[in-house]
Amino acid sequence: EKQANIMRPIAASKRRRETECNGLVIMKATYYRQSTDPSASLNVTDQLQFYVQNSSLVLPASSKSLLLGFSPMNYQPESNRSYGNKGNAIFSWILNHAGKDEPTDREAFMLSVRYKFKGDVFETSVRDNDSLHIPNKKDLNLGPSNLVS
Repeated sequence: EKQANIMRPIAASKRRRETECNGLVIMKATYYRQSTDPSASLNVTDQLQFYVQNSSLVLPASSKSLLLGFSPMNYQPESNRSYGNKGNAIFSWILNHAGKDEPTDREAFMLSVRYKFKGDVFETSVRDNDSLHIPNKKDLNLGPSNLVS
């Protein structure tokens, strides 16, 4: 929670600047484990906006769980509902396995990102250990940002 609290105002400032220049605005970003209940996910929208520099975002080819703000201790559900054991499973697994060389399990983790850039909305997903480079012409173009939310 402390990391997210530090990152949030900086992310908001970057979001305003990027919006003003029609640059890179992260609309929604979710970090999740594929084999887990889809409701057990981590909203990392502010964390990714925090990392945007000059309308570009580059994350290294390593587990995203090691990035500032991706810590399972920062998990906050998008609503007030309780996820019980299912919701905590992803974060318990990360705490117990982060940094260990288990590629088959790490590949089950995904990062999904929807973003605006130069008037269009794009979407992409990467496996946990893959790098992320956005904007990217290969990402799915969902259409003009005035029509897609």
